[in-house]
Amino acid sequence: MTVKQLTHTQGLGAIIGVVIMLAAMIDVSGWWTRQTIANVVQFTAILGFVAMGQALVIMCKEIDLSVGSVYGLTGVA
Repeated sequence: MTVKQLTHTQGLGAIIGVVIMLAAMIDVSGWWTRQTIANVVQFTAILGFVAMGQALVIMCKEIDLSVGSVYGLTGVA
């Protein structure tokens, strides 16, 4: 593959972004602790549940919900 073909490949920007993020995370000392990983998983799980609820509402052709308002309302409940 030539450089010209690589620059026109879809998703190349995403791959470069992931590589840069991984390099930044590896460079930061103390990031790979058990507590940090647990926090990331916990916050990701909460947002995942919100996304599943929104997907269900959208698939049922009901109302379209904004992510921010739903995430805010889950904190109230």
